Amino acid sequence: TVRVKATAEGYEESDWAKITVTLTGLIHADWFTQTLSLPEVDETVDYGNGQIQVYQPYNAVKALWKGTGVNDFKYALFETASIEEASDAQIKASLKTFDNINSALELINSAEGLEVIFGNCTGSTSYTAYVWVKNEAGQEFLTSNEITTAEAVVAEATKAWLGTYTAQTAKIYSVA
Repeated sequence: TVRVKATAEGYEESDWAKITVTLTGLIHADWFTQTLSLPEVDETVDYGNGQIQVYQPYNAVKALWKGTGVNDFKYALFETASIEEASDAQIKASLKTFDNINSALELINSAEGLEVIFGNCTGSTSYTAYVWVKNEAGQEFLTSNEITTAEAVVAEATKAWLGTYTAQTAKIYSVA
């Protein structure tokens, strides 16, 4: 609650004005951080199951999540334009959790944190990563960061190699 009163020499004092503000959630938490970045050119991730993925700054976004005492966690990456009219409640309802949340929380609470890469992004596009976290003290925090992917540039050598082709067929086969 804030109370204000106007006074000046030679003037009558005003009545007290009172404003009451109710805070609905944390706007900053010193126990959790989210950092977004773009992957390096040809950044390779080996998932250890025979699957290797190569990412580029135009088709992926990296997130690093670090916390202390985090015991609940939900996340999502949205194209910024798709959520411009969405409320925090709508966004929170769209957040996902990890299949193995205990392993994820262990990494989030470690000194290194948990780094993930969101693939299948579009070049030159703004993305917003939202995270909802809760700590052992019961404090909840919804945070977001925005990042824009790099422009997808096709090398001139690739353009020349692709060229223009014309295909012709001598016969048309029908398969029933």
